Amino acid sequence: MLRDPVPEIHSVPLSDVNRFGHELYVVRGDLTHPEISGNKWYKLKYNLRSARETGVRAVLSFGGAHSNHLHALAAAGREYGLDTLGVVRGDWRTTLTATLQDAVSWGMRLIPISNTDYRNRNDRAWVSGQLSEWLCRSDVCESGFRPEEVMVIPEGGSNLEGVRGVRDWARAIYSRFADPVTLVMPVGSGGTIAGFAAEASPHQVMGISVVKDDSRPQYVNRLLLGVGEKQSAWEIVTGFEGKGYGKWSHDLVVRLNDVYAQTEVPLEPVYSGKAFQAMTALAEAGRITTKQIVFVHTGGLQGGRSVPELRWL
Repeated sequence: MLRDPVPEIHSVPLSDVNRFGHELYVVRGDLTHPEISGNKWYKLKYNLRSARETGVRAVLSFGGAHSNHLHALAAAGREYGLDTLGVVRGDWRTTLTATLQDAVSWGMRLIPISNTDYRNRNDRAWVSGQLSEWLCRSDVCESGFRPEEVMVIPEGGSNLEGVRGVRDWARAIYSRFADPVTLVMPVGSGGTIAGFAAEASPHQVMGISVVKDDSRPQYVNRLLLGVGEKQSAWEIVTGFEGKGYGKWSHDLVVRLNDVYAQTEVPLEPVYSGKAFQAMTALAEAGRITTKQIVFVHTGGLQGGRSVPELRWL
């Protein structure tokens, strides 16, 4: 069974933040584990323990060709002795990405579906109806999995078990700061900000949306209703998605290289990079009122592996 690491929190001098009177700290989720990185460690922890306890043979989840979640799930499944199945959207099959090559090498079986079908991934009835067909595909069928032997984890690991795990991470981080701080983090599927918000504290939790999806706050609220306890103040800030999820500009890559040269903190342009850029803009605009800012690096760096211009590669 994997043990929780002690979060590494570094004081990081950065003129773009310091000149507005703030002190910057970075939670180095990218250092949590070489393969099960950052928030994925915590989101998967209780999901996989539950899978072990209930005796399922395999765990299935969803993601794209550069998915941090599927990458971490494949590695964690190997550690827990569970088979893993990855339902992957899009046309990636002619040449596997480095991310998917890793996942396959760790034993994950890939199930390709179209982008159109992938939009139904959060529809439990649709997934249940498709499960038997997916398990009969040639590269999966040989394992003989039956639907009742497979646990389905939602995209990103963002369910109540995932929120429970992130709360453990939040609790460990909150205990390191005596005075109120503002924690800034990227928001994709919503489970990470829900976990931080679910743990009561005097701190402000600020999520930066990297997905153009107006329904994300409602989904986070549903997760919090499932937890049903006191919360930290939280908000999701929009307007920093750029060209959309998984898309970025050359200027952003140049900015991330500049940050790396100053801080040696690696950032990728899908999640952490957009959130970090938003944090500096919000500090300049006076939107962050606490003296201390804590940037939560959620760890996944898979999106950067397809950007050779990044200096930390």
